[in-house]
Amino acid sequence: MILIRVQLRGIPLYADGSSVEVMCDEEKKGRAWMPATIIKMVGGISYAVSYGNKEDSMEVLHSCFIRPQPVFDKTKFEYELVASAEVEVYQDGIWSVGVIEDICRYEPRRYKVRVKHHGNKDEDDYFLVSSTSLRPYSKWDGQECVLCSSKVFY
Repeated sequence: MILIRVQLRGIPLYADGSSVEVMCDEEKKGRAWMPATIIKMVGGISYAVSYGNKEDSMEVLHSCFIRPQPVFDKTKFEYELVASAEVEVYQDGIWSVGVIEDICRYEPRRYKVRVKHHGNKDEDDYFLVSSTSLRPYSKWDGQECVLCSSKVFY
């Protein structure tokens, strides 16, 4: 399904059936994005969305908590993946911000990624993932997804 978006007084409008992402605050992981589908617009600035194929997983959200899925060049992104790159990693149904800690030498296109826990630097998670579970870190500014710098220095 192709996302159709127009602007009306600064509020993004999404077509019914559009694939989007909704902001969720995971208790341990901080702000993350969960894939969802627009069911319909509600009241002019909110949308009914569903998660996955479950009919019982529907909620109404203000448009400020919804963004289109980020668009990026996958081939270029994989070529530029390096240790210390800030990325989003897909784990447990959500996209969380992480940093590539290491690139596996014996398994091509596999990466060790650290996902920081919100508010507690002593409880980071580490995942070994393929490049298909990674994408560039992007920020939603309310109008568009802005790709951020690929390197992070701690």
